[in-house]
Amino acid sequence: MQVQDESKPYDTINVTPMLDLAYVLLVVFILMTTASVQGLSINMPKPSNKPSTEKHPLKVVQVLPEGTL
Repeated sequence: MQVQDESKPYDTINVTPMLDLAYVLLVVFILMTTASVQGLSINMPKPSNKPSTEKHPLKVVQVLPEGTL
């Protein structure tokens, strides 16, 4: 069995975790970019300062004790 000498530097560096992180970040950026591009543009009505003068008819529903309307 070989033992690593403390004074000798490592021969190789494991880059697998760094590549995994890079791939995950790449996927996240691609998904976020495509999500921000999609959408639906809607022309909303502009608000006004004048009060509404529309009058809606009032409808009342009453349930009697017998269960009739």
